[in-house]
Amino acid sequence: MTKNKRRAQFDIDLKRGEVGEELVKHIFCEKNVKIEVKTDFKVGDTGNICVECKCNDNFSGIAISTADYWTFVCGGKYNKDLIITVKTERLKKIALEYVRRKKFKMGGDNNLSKCILIPIKDLVDVSNY
Repeated sequence: MTKNKRRAQFDIDLKRGEVGEELVKHIFCEKNVKIEVKTDFKVGDTGNICVECKCNDNFSGIAISTADYWTFVCGGKYNKDLIITVKTERLKKIALEYVRRKKFKMGGDNNLSKCILIPIKDLVDVSNY
């Protein structure tokens, strides 16, 4: 690759990178962006993110969320070194698929929450867009 082609590719990559930087700034710095933050202490051991959908037989969590994004702080073997942020719209779509498959577990305080178990890999699988 010639020097001019490398420079042109660098300029394209730089612009793409700047778009990504602006998105991250928008998500984490804008006052009008709502983020639901969940720390999942078992995902490192189970490979599943736990997403609440009911509590005391009332819709809760993802079922009623008005957040723009959900952020998962991954515990267990990830030791909180892995943080995943997903658009709520996308998470709801994935969660609905797991509701159809009846992938639930009771959890939370006194096991009163009905939670959807979603494999962490499915949050980043492009076929789930």
